[in-house]
Order: sequence, then C-alpha cells, then structure tokens
Amino acid sequence: MARLTKAQSATQKKVEQLLAQDILSLSEREYVFQAYHEAAKNNTTVSGAFFTPLALAEQFAEHCSMPNLSRPVRILDMCAGIGMLSFAVQQLFNRSHFGETCEITCIEINSDYVEVGQKVVPEATWIQMDVSDVDQLLALGEFDVVIGNPPFGNVATFKNKKSLCYTGSNAIFTVAELAALVSNCATFIMPQQEAGFKYSGEIKFTDFQNDKLTSFTEQTGIQFIPTNFSGTDLYETQWKAKVPRVEFAECDFTGERVSDAHKNLTSQADLFG
Repeated sequence: MARLTKAQSATQKKVEQLLAQDILSLSEREYVFQAYHEAAKNNTTVSGAFFTPLALAEQFAEHCSMPNLSRPVRILDMCAGIGMLSFAVQQLFNRSHFGETCEITCIEINSDYVEVGQKVVPEATWIQMDVSDVDQLLALGEFDVVIGNPPFGNVATFKNKKSLCYTGSNAIFTVAELAALVSNCATFIMPQQEAGFKYSGEIKFTDFQNDKLTSFTEQTGIQFIPTNFSGTDLYETQWKAKVPRVEFAECDFTGERVSDAHKNLTSQADLFG
C-alpha cells in the first residue's frame, strides 16, 4: 500500500464517501474514475496495477476496433481494475447514432477493485477471478472483442495458468495469450518496449524487436499491431504513478497457435485423467 500525500488522502476520503452511496450519478462516477487512487489500499508495485487516466481511456474507446453486428457486441475486459476502459467503451456505445449496443464482462482478481467497479460500471457483469485460470476463463464463452490495460512487467498474481505456448512471465504477454482462447481480436494498452513499436511521441513510426518479444511471437504466433492513435504521450502526466510510455496495440488472433495448444493439453488430460 502506497503512502498517499495529504491531498491524495483527502481526495480518496471524498471518493469513499461517494462509493458509500447505493447509486452514483454519471458525474459522480466520472469523479471516482479521475480521483480513485489504485494504491490507497493495495500494493501496486507487486500487482503492476496502474489505472488508465480517464481521458486516455476515452481515446482508447474511440480507437478500439469494434465489429458491426446486428446483435450486442460481446466485450471482455481482462484485468479490468475498477472498469476505466469498460466505462469509456460503454459511454461511447451510449452515444452511438446507429443503435449499436454492447454487453461487457469485467474480470478482476482484486476484490476491492471489483467492489468499486460494480458501483461505477453497473452495466457490466463483474466477476472476481484470476484471469490466468484457463478453465474459468473458457467457461465465460466466446467474445467478439477483448480489451485491457494488463499489469505492467512480471507480476506474481497469475497463479493458475496452465502451460500453453508462452513460457515467460511477462503479464501483458500472458494476458494476450489467454485472450486468444476466447476471442479473435483484442486491443490493449501496453508499454512501448513490449509492443515492439514506437508511435506515440515520436516524429515517425518505428518498429523494433527484443529477445522477449521475439520469443513470445515465435511461441504463440501473436503480434502487436499499432492502432491509428499516436498521442498516448499527451496523457503521461495524468497517471497517478510513473509509468513507461504506452501504446494502443491490436491483436489479430486468427494466426495464433494458443488454441491448438490448449486443445492438445485438454485431450491429454482427458486421456490420462
């Protein structure tokens, strides 16, 4: 748990007073998103949980590819925190002039965050679970889109992941592999050095590789593709903690090898179980 400044503590107290209400207005929900400090009750250094600034989440919603369907779009928010991305996406759908609707499921391991999320994104279905629990994840069914701002770096919160393709411990790579089990596409917020390209804050787009990213792609077949938004650097001062520069990255899972690996794993379990 972080030591908050006097100003942050006073703001957090006001947030908790609002959260004591049964129902929050839209403006009150926005205030909670802007003011709630993710480290007030939790050690974010261990969990790697850094909440997206609301304004950046709104940009994310605008630049996140969504299918045009005749039914509600099924969206899964992995490692949802208190639902910042889901809130922004839900509000975008609410403003739609074409009648599109969505059904959002938020999964989050932290019970404090789930409790807050249920107040500020009541439209979503909230599930407290370890996102790396493959069996529980698959039980949720198929989704049209996965979204997420997964934990940054290597974290110890993923306890139940079965061995699929990825053998490393990077949280974002792990979440991307898991997302491939339940959807054909995803959009993530992730650090530049893990996305494999530099777009935000740069004069020109450049891509690069490092050993960890190369290994992940070779093992899973998954690549991170830039969206058309290159301005994440404009929001760097709005994070409540110092974080690396981030990018919006899309994944097309149609060429991945993760689902086949899981099918083989399941078949072996059936055979020898």
